[in-house]
Amino acid sequence: TLSFKLMKGNVFRYIYLMLSFIGYYVLVLMSFGIAMLWVGPYQVMSQVQFYLDLTDSASFVSIEDVTE
Repeated sequence: TLSFKLMKGNVFRYIYLMLSFIGYYVLVLMSFGIAMLWVGPYQVMSQVQFYLDLTDSASFVSIEDVTE
């Protein structure tokens, strides 16, 4: 399927991306979950950027499209 084709050779990049959020989740635990208001969207946007990087769709998204 398309998912396997996209992730072939990129699994370790994705694992590294997810592991990079461990420190943020420690802060979430220390703030009793309040920091999740900032960490959650940051993680989701990181995953979106990872997907756009895999599909080469990032060239079609401009800054103006994101901010509007």
